[in-house]
Amino acid sequence: MKTVRLFLIAAATTVSAALSAQTYKVGDYYPNPDADLSDASGVEGIVFEVSEDGKHGKIFSLQEGRNLKWSTVGGADYTDDENDGQMNSDIIMVLEPEFNGYPAFQWAASLGEGWYIPAIGELEALREAWGTTNAQRRALNKKIEAAGGTPLSNSVHVSSKGGNMSAVYYSSTENPQKRNKVMSLSFNSFSGPSDGVKKLSDSAENLLFRAVKKF
Repeated sequence: MKTVRLFLIAAATTVSAALSAQTYKVGDYYPNPDADLSDASGVEGIVFEVSEDGKHGKIFSLQEGRNLKWSTVGGADYTDDENDGQMNSDIIMVLEPEFNGYPAFQWAASLGEGWYIPAIGELEALREAWGTTNAQRRALNKKIEAAGGTPLSNSVHVSSKGGNMSAVYYSSTENPQKRNKVMSLSFNSFSGPSDGVKKLSDSAENLLFRAVKKF
């Protein structure tokens, strides 16, 4: 039994060392950039931000959350961080450890440990990593689809009420001047952030969320 334990510890140490030595670039699969897509279950996400040494960064989820309200509670949440959605998520978690009343946050948490709704600055970094041309965006979307994911959207969605809504992704960053709204970013334009959604009163139709995770 002791020999088995030592073997497992050694194997875990080897895997950990391999991951710490691995370097990444934007657009790589994580944790294995050369993942065998015959079994896409080994792909956690796609890298959209990396440190200078390529060993640390952030990934975005293969799947996205749709038709989820930001909040069903209303009121100020003070999730003001513009660059670290984990900080905003932690604030919500203090209020509601199970994210009851915060469907989008609950969806992100359901993906596993470490996943959260990005801050507005992280959404901007994700849009930049997606590319500035249709060819670049199609290439990354093909990587997402090859791993069994949902491609990022820059199309216009039509609601059941007949109104057009742009492909806007929503962040975890509350607008400090309008506490009933959160910041959002259009992915079918290169405009800046806007306070696109009222947390409580807006319909859940066409609301898009992507989750991110640090490594």
